Amino acid sequence: MREQRYDRSLVQMATGAGKTFAAVTLSYRLLKFGGFDRILFLVDRNNLAKQTMAEFENYRTPDDGRRFTELYNVNRLNRGPMPESTAG
Repeated sequence: MREQRYDRSLVQMATGAGKTFAAVTLSYRLLKFGGFDRILFLVDRNNLAKQTMAEFENYRTPDDGRRFTELYNVNRLNRGPMPESTAG
């Protein structure tokens, strides 16, 4: 990933292994240091989407303590048109 030979990645983890926290931490590092513009975090259940959204909203960055959502747009996609902030 550091060499950016690939433009997509998949992280697969077992139940209870900290996927939600890992998603936020990896997202922050990839956006801030990895040259990435967008990240898709895909879940298969609404309750997992709500849990993930809450984790993104509560995550405080290690460098200055700001919330992830203060620095980056985070959208939970629902039925209907795609939000303008996700276009690109």
